[in-house]
Parts: sequence; C-alpha cells; structure tokens
Amino acid sequence: MYPRGKALSGRSIGADVTLGGQALAGHTRFMRLYCLMFCLWPMSFALAQQTVRIVGGPGAGCIAGAVELPSSGEGFVTIRQSRSWFWGAPSTVASLELLGRRAEAAGLGTLYMNDISRSRGGPMAGLHASHMLGLDADVWLDVRPKPPLSRAQRNDVEVESLVTPDGREVEPERWSPGTERLIRLATELPGVDRVLVNAAIKRKLCQISPDRSWLHLVRPWYGHGAHMHIHFR
Repeated sequence: MYPRGKALSGRSIGADVTLGGQALAGHTRFMRLYCLMFCLWPMSFALAQQTVRIVGGPGAGCIAGAVELPSSGEGFVTIRQSRSWFWGAPSTVASLELLGRRAEAAGLGTLYMNDISRSRGGPMAGLHASHMLGLDADVWLDVRPKPPLSRAQRNDVEVESLVTPDGREVEPERWSPGTERLIRLATELPGVDRVLVNAAIKRKLCQISPDRSWLHLVRPWYGHGAHMHIHFR
C-alpha cells in the first residue's frame, strides 16, 4: 500500500498519517468512514460475536468481538446508562470487574463506571475523541460512602470534581487516602497502559505518595477532575 522503505508515522489521536513528511489526510477520513460503515452494517452484529479484532487507532477505529460490562457487579455500578456505552474488549471488561472487586476489598465502597465504547466501537456522538476501540474506560474518583441507587437514580448521577475551580489544586474536603488508593489500583490492573487524571490530581499524588514507582502510569490531562480515564493495551 505504501512504497517500500518509506517510514509511516502519525500522531495517535485524530491525526493524519504522514508518508515521507507528507500528510495523508485521506487516510484518517477513510478510517472514520470505514468504522462508520462497520458500525451500521447489519451483519456486523454477527461479526461482533466472534474473535476480538481491533481496526484503526484511538481517534478513528472500531472493534469486533466486544462484550458488555454488566450494569452492576462486585464493587461497582454503571451510571448514566441512557447516554453511555459499556462495550469493551473482553480483557477490558475483565479488568474493570477486577478493579471493582479490589476496590471493595480495600474498603473503597461502590465505584461508578461510565463510558467504555459502543458495541462495535467508532465515534461516540461527539462525547469523546477516543473510546473507539473498547480499550478505554471512565471510572469516577468519588470514594465516599454512597447509598444504594435505583436504576433511574443511576441514570442522573452527577459527581463533583475533586479539583478547585481555578484548576490549581484538589478540594481538601473531597480528597481522601482512598482516592490515591483507587488510582493506584487502576495502575496495577492487567494490561493497563496509562491512567489520565487532572493535572492537580497528579500533582497531589506526587506530593503525598512515598512510593513513586507507579506514578509514571498516571498522566495529567485536561478535564478529568471527577473521573479517571483508564487506557488498556
């Protein structure tokens, strides 16, 4: 497809592919069109039940063989179900269920889990630049005790940011040792590549964590004051 001996490179999220220094804008557009057709193709449901296959990259990709995270499990519930999608690679879903069990064992209460991917991946109606491959998940950072919620209540959950309005530091009354513990548990999951949090949260972790061996997996990213974004390989 490309001339032999020439390097193929490109940014990982939403970028055009370059060949010999020349941008190939059509490649990204083609991948987005391909994934849109895959998501809408009626036979893709049958394909999605087969072996996992990931096509494309974080900014333009899709997945076959995704499985759905249950609406509740040991240590977690899903929220905002009417406007979210909970399909992921089997390894992603298994890791999220493991996170719920480990969080419960650590006394962190019930975790709120949100967007993963659509059943066949692809764009999520402008909600995310990634979350297309079944390898990304949002987990909320509120570890305070929570009352049981009905399905209707879970659909309208709003979680406060842990970061002050000016973005410079965390809110002391919303931060707890459990927050640090939860983020560290996420970095210890099988196959985790990185965990995105607000820069103020990363700064706080660097200030208080005596063991810094895991912090390289925690990356500062704009937003992400109320939840962490876990990306798996």
